[in-house]
Amino acid sequence: MSPSVVALVLCSTFMHAAWNLFARHHRSETAFFKRMLIVTALVGFVPAVLSEMQARSLTPTAWACVVGSGCCCGAYYFFLARAYGSSDFTVVYPVARSLPVLFVGIGDVLRGRHLTPMGWLGILLVTFGCLLAPLHSFGDFAVRRYLNRTSLWMLLTAMGTVGYTLLDKIASEVVQQGPATAARYGYVFFLISGVAYAVFLKVFKTGKQGSNSVGWKLPALAGCMN
Repeated sequence: MSPSVVALVLCSTFMHAAWNLFARHHRSETAFFKRMLIVTALVGFVPAVLSEMQARSLTPTAWACVVGSGCCCGAYYFFLARAYGSSDFTVVYPVARSLPVLFVGIGDVLRGRHLTPMGWLGILLVTFGCLLAPLHSFGDFAVRRYLNRTSLWMLLTAMGTVGYTLLDKIASEVVQQGPATAARYGYVFFLISGVAYAVFLKVFKTGKQGSNSVGWKLPALAGCMN
């Protein structure tokens, strides 16, 4: 990778970890995600609409991808808030970030884009590294740390990440390359995410401040988990 790509990856990594820490800081994840998406939608509305009307850089395929991607991201925020509300951040965050790395690789294979052996090795190392991150020592490893009631939340969070990652990847291949197009796509992405997130909160009755007051119950699958 070029230095600029490495810099973008590192910047993205630190920014992603930072907003997760902000969300967890006052244990009001649901409210934080809601406010973040509302501010993004309001601040970017005028420039995004005007620039897209002039450039028309998003193709029909890209529009379909960004709508689906935004819905997946809305689900991601919803399930991530639930996971943070029911377990320790140091377990939820590494597990929720490790599973998509593996699943996205599998998704690429299903699209006919096979990874190299070194690529698979890198994916497996990242996955296992994230899974081991919450442990103070190998002696602390226990299956119950990962397979419990919160596991369903983390799995659904990961599925949301896989969904928007794969759709965004497809969209990036059919649009005009450049930061302006990426900014417009990103705005629509977060706008749809906000709408989808609001729908999840409305449907599942979790509009109260904080994520500890969950007004609905999981299906029987969750009840079977310890």
